[in-house]
Amino acid sequence: MLGIPGLIAPHALDPEVLTRDFPFMIGFTLAMFIMAFGFKESGRINRFEGALLVMGYIGYMVVLYNSAT
Repeated sequence: MLGIPGLIAPHALDPEVLTRDFPFMIGFTLAMFIMAFGFKESGRINRFEGALLVMGYIGYMVVLYNSAT
């Protein structure tokens, strides 16, 4: 539903969003897709894979914090 306000009143994205945030989100999306539809149990992410995703998220938060200061 947030696409409709963007059509009514479009705004420019910060360059940081395109260079920093999009690659991380694409990477997380691909990693989750590979983990969820992997070669083992389809549709299940085990604890190790979940821990990898959480550590990646924490790393992303560190990058955001360091870029803000």
